[in-house]
Parts: sequence; structure tokens; C-alpha cells
Amino acid sequence: LGTNPNAPGTPSMSAAVQSLTVNGVPGNYFTFTFTHAPATDDVTWRVEMSPDLATWSSAPADTQRVSMVVNGNGSVTETWRSGAPTTGIKQFARIFASTP
Repeated sequence: LGTNPNAPGTPSMSAAVQSLTVNGVPGNYFTFTFTHAPATDDVTWRVEMSPDLATWSSAPADTQRVSMVVNGNGSVTETWRSGAPTTGIKQFARIFASTP
């Protein structure tokens, strides 16, 4: 993610439940935010979500990017949300990075 593992500082990941309006309908969504080094042609980032840590999905019905911001230092902060509002079930998220 482009951070120094030996230096204390701001966490590069966070999870929360946020009130969002999607397609005109307000709801509470599980969100996952992470910061990574600037995008390059050889790395593809994907967020996967799971209700049970056994079944993971990155399908558009299960994960949607909310925002992607290029920070002043060149790093990129992405926020993703669950595909549907939370219903009190557990939600987990992970980042998957791959190269072609």
C-alpha cells in the first residue's frame, strides 16, 4: 500500500458504516477506505467483501467504489461500499492486488 511498516502514522485502511444515498434511496452501508501508492499500469486493485470470511466477492452487486481521490503526496485514497445496505450482519473487506 506504499506505507512504511516500521514507521507509526495514520492507518492506511479503515472500515465504517456510513449513511449514503444510492439511487435516491438513503441507507446505511458498510464502507472500506484504503490508501495506496499511485496507480501504475502493472497493478490492478480490487476490493472483496464477505459476510463470513469464507465466501468472498468482488461482483458489482456486492462492492461499489464510492470515491477515488489523488492526494497531495501522489497517493490514492479509495472508498468502497457494500452492494446493499447493512442489515446487522457482519461484513468483512479485503484488498486484492494483482499484476497482469
